[in-house]
Amino acid sequence: HVAASVRFDDTLKFAAKMNLRGTVEVMELAKEVRELSAVVHVSTSYSNTNRDPIEEVLYPPHADWRDTLEVCEKIDPHALKVLTPKYLGELPNTYTFSKQLAENVVAEYKGILPIVIIRPS
Repeated sequence: HVAASVRFDDTLKFAAKMNLRGTVEVMELAKEVRELSAVVHVSTSYSNTNRDPIEEVLYPPHADWRDTLEVCEKIDPHALKVLTPKYLGELPNTYTFSKQLAENVVAEYKGILPIVIIRPS
């Protein structure tokens, strides 16, 4: 799964739609595939820029991906723009934030699907 918006200046609403909702849909579709060898999720080495060093582990996210999707899909765009810095925390932009949460979406399918997360740079 390599589909994503890689723009650093996307609104949180757009980044969540593309990088979170898209990942959820891919994972749900993968559950329907017979004889699936693996789901390879392509993340980014920048998904945890707030850590030094960055290990090959799944770090706890800054926010719950389900709550983030719900807020992004329901809240007024102006209010979401005001809340975006709080959501991002130490992460520099909506791209890295949404990719970090997308890794956690994929991780929830561990044991249900054969998954791999890679973080190219």
